[in-house]
Amino acid sequence: MKLISVKCKTPFFAGGKRLHDNVLISREEIPGSIIRASLVKMILRNCPLYHPQNTDPHGRHNWIYIRDVEKCPACQLYDVCKSFSDWQFGFLKPKGAEPVIPVDKICKMNRDHGFHSHNDYSCNYCGGRLENTTGWKKDGKLLRINKFSTTRTAIDKYTRTAQIGTLHTVESIYSPDLTWEFEWDGTPENYFQVGDLLELGKYTSSGYGQFTVTGVDDAEPARYILDLPIKLFLMSEAMLTPEHMDNEPASDDEYLCRWEKALFPDLKALKLTNVQAELDIYRGYDTTKGWGKAFKEPCLIVGKGAIFEFELDGSEDEAVKELENLIRNGIGLEINNGYGKLKQIIQKRD
Repeated sequence: MKLISVKCKTPFFAGGKRLHDNVLISREEIPGSIIRASLVKMILRNCPLYHPQNTDPHGRHNWIYIRDVEKCPACQLYDVCKSFSDWQFGFLKPKGAEPVIPVDKICKMNRDHGFHSHNDYSCNYCGGRLENTTGWKKDGKLLRINKFSTTRTAIDKYTRTAQIGTLHTVESIYSPDLTWEFEWDGTPENYFQVGDLLELGKYTSSGYGQFTVTGVDDAEPARYILDLPIKLFLMSEAMLTPEHMDNEPASDDEYLCRWEKALFPDLKALKLTNVQAELDIYRGYDTTKGWGKAFKEPCLIVGKGAIFEFELDGSEDEAVKELENLIRNGIGLEINNGYGKLKQIIQKRD
């Protein structure tokens, strides 16, 4: 697994949940699925055998595969096209940052006073009120990520005025002082080189989403220990299908059982005892379906920072194997696109 470090040259936009039709707000990270789609666009742009109207043998548009067994081996991207479906991507996020988790509280009067635990009732510095927050944290403080807003419209070619219903604002992310990173695993290993220009996210044809690669390093293996109770939190969103959850009333045990069936169906030595999470509905787009058919089926999203707590319910050896598997592989759907990545909260002992 490689860790690709980049810096943004222009603002980037990754669509989240649309709250208003005329205000588009970017999320503060780019999912691996969008990174994958952005690279697909860059690769197919240089493929002389690519025709947008054609599909692969499985009926998918815009898919990377070997299009001609005789001509493709002579292309310098042959190894890329041959293995692209097996590539794994993580979320693009600020380097060294972690998501804010539900137990984190911050001073309402001054966010530079750092984070406080759920046991604190007031700020340790000024005595002010505490509140929950969202976003990313680094070095014990809330990370400031700059936004860049532009207002756009379309011009009616007959009246030479703004076209009705086209005026909208795009709020993108632009923090050129930050280094961003994402995990990647694929072949050839030298695909990403320092100095490469990547176009990631939406509106790349208008100049958005230009990143320069500043480093390609081996990703450090995640730390984990059998420290009871085991607490894991989501470094990225997790995706699950809607049938696992409903709006029917349920007891605590029934609710935990639903979570186990949805995200932890194979656990034998670890038992889920507590969940702190937020669920949302997501749909998104799938450009492999072709024009006018790009909507995905709705799914449920577990927000980043969600906490899952486990207790031992079997042998310690089996529990260590299951813990390793959770942290290495993640949970939920589309784990090859960075969804469901877990990290352990290593508890401090007095």
